[in-house]
Amino acid sequence: MPESPAPVVTGNPASTATGRSAATATQRAASNLQLLHRQIHRLATDLAKAKNLDDACELLGGKLRHYFGCQQVAIGDTKRIRTVAGNGVFDPRSELARHLETVIAETNETRVAGDATAVDGSTATTAGRQRLCSMVGETDVVVYPLKDLRGDTTVTLVMWGFDQDSGPATAVHMLASTQAALTSALHFAHPAFVRNRNRSNGKRISRFWCCTAAIAIFVAAMFVPLTYKVKCDAVVQPSVYRYLAAPYEGRLEKTFVEPGDVVEKGDVLALMDGREIRWELAGLTADRDRAFKKRDSALAGGDTAAAQMASLEAERLELQIQLWEHRGKNLEIRTNISGVVVGGDLRKTEGARLQKGQTLFEIAPIDQMVLELEIPANDISQVEIGQDVNVRFDSYFGTPLIGRMTKIHPRAEIRDEKNTFIGEVMLDNPDGMLRPGEKGVARVLTDPHPLGWNLFHKPWQKLLVFAGW
Repeated sequence: MPESPAPVVTGNPASTATGRSAATATQRAASNLQLLHRQIHRLATDLAKAKNLDDACELLGGKLRHYFGCQQVAIGDTKRIRTVAGNGVFDPRSELARHLETVIAETNETRVAGDATAVDGSTATTAGRQRLCSMVGETDVVVYPLKDLRGDTTVTLVMWGFDQDSGPATAVHMLASTQAALTSALHFAHPAFVRNRNRSNGKRISRFWCCTAAIAIFVAAMFVPLTYKVKCDAVVQPSVYRYLAAPYEGRLEKTFVEPGDVVEKGDVLALMDGREIRWELAGLTADRDRAFKKRDSALAGGDTAAAQMASLEAERLELQIQLWEHRGKNLEIRTNISGVVVGGDLRKTEGARLQKGQTLFEIAPIDQMVLELEIPANDISQVEIGQDVNVRFDSYFGTPLIGRMTKIHPRAEIRDEKNTFIGEVMLDNPDGMLRPGEKGVARVLTDPHPLGWNLFHKPWQKLLVFAGW
């Protein structure tokens, strides 16, 4: 049987051998990467079974150190360094731990390394990384934050001391491709991560619902019908006035009361001077006696006409004497009602001459008072006769006094430069605590309206006025 022809090799044998070696190395590297990728995915499965986060970080650090052939792998979160694989017993108070915490904090705060960084001591972007490179004596340090789907950092990996077969680029590439699996596994190992990462979202959601609920409650409250209360200034006035005048012309000898004094019926308020009355009585008495003598003389002489004229003169003088005697018996000016003196201060006029009919005192009963309400003009449409009124006085503590609107003056008045309508409320005052002129604050209880109307109808009216409506 003839032999098969030998294969023909074209080209340069040396170059052909070199190409085959390069292709073999490339295939070997690709195979190693695929194997490493499968190992890391199996690691994610093992991490999900860890009891807690520390165990998961310790397992992750040891496996990554083995896979990437690096000397040490440190894993930490925002709270502390969880583990340092390849360092024996790790002291969390050591200088290395402090530098690692600084690097992780810088990474989280400045968001350096959007996905990963591999730095050396000469190109380190932060002071913390420069100090770490200097301390560990390595030129290649990988700082890789493992991020979840929201972009929040779960843990940060810090690796250094890579061997010749693998390097920082390989580590960065493999971590980038398996980041989602590793992060999910850590979440399973420590569910608090989920709560911590969702805390901000939860707070935002909570704030949203709280604001929504608050707005809903506020809007609903605006439709709750409540009694609209019209606030008014109030002043106490007497329901009845009595005026005491001078009964006749004469001089005022003395006064015994002043405004504000409470008097009872029959009390002496002032005393008139009786000297002029006595002098007048003395003269009239003498004239009367002279008329009587003249009458007697005329009767004795038989002059009837003269006697009659003298008798009439004596009668006239007798009437005048009775008038002056009556005045002399009523020198004391007394009140005919009980109440309080609201007008008539005569202390500075003692000794002055009084004219007949001149007003001396103003007396007001205090058993029933009238409360005058100064109702604002923009609220007069809400106030009606018969509505209840609550009033408080500064001098009257305790529960407010309650009355009922009895009268509203049809014409507005200007009081304290404000356009107001005057309403009247009758108040019983059996204990005499209310005095004329006393001021307070009253609230008229009008018809119910929605709370929103009660609060905002006045600003709305002012806005309409400002807008020219």
